[in-house]
Amino acid sequence: MTMETEQSSLDKSSISRRLILKTMWFDHMTISNFLIIPAGIALYMEYLELVPKRVLPSIIAALFFLIYLNKDIVGGKSWTKRKLGLQLIDRKTGENATSFQCFIRNLVIVGLLPLELFNVWRRPAFRLSDRWARTQMIKTEKENAWLIWKDFVQIKEDPKLGLTLLSCLTFSVAIFLMNL
Repeated sequence: MTMETEQSSLDKSSISRRLILKTMWFDHMTISNFLIIPAGIALYMEYLELVPKRVLPSIIAALFFLIYLNKDIVGGKSWTKRKLGLQLIDRKTGENATSFQCFIRNLVIVGLLPLELFNVWRRPAFRLSDRWARTQMIKTEKENAWLIWKDFVQIKEDPKLGLTLLSCLTFSVAIFLMNL
């Protein structure tokens, strides 16, 4: 596939800048809100000196990244993408993005967030994260996001699941150790 063909196919199915930014924001807020109560408990336990300093906040930070990096692995859709009717697919095959592609995509977003936001603003169809992970975001039907649990069966069929989980675990342990 030539660069021009790839560019024209991506432009035809492009999603608005506003919808991409909305998805990024709500994904981040959903995960952050999920961790607010455990983080509050952790800080209170640290305040009461029930645990050594910085251990629980480090665990919460590692847990945040573990969840964030895996947010799309169920059918290429995070909770937010299900609500907004979006999905990640493999750019070459058109199939659901693999768990490892989703991990790489989210790792790029976390690692290069300012650059990724600039890129979304400038040319939404050509995000760094999608280029490096060889994925594309497409519009699909909106779903009940709470039914994400029924799709966990699909994860077992992903041949790269072990590599994804090992990579995420390694990254999360590194975050934990850096915060100690």
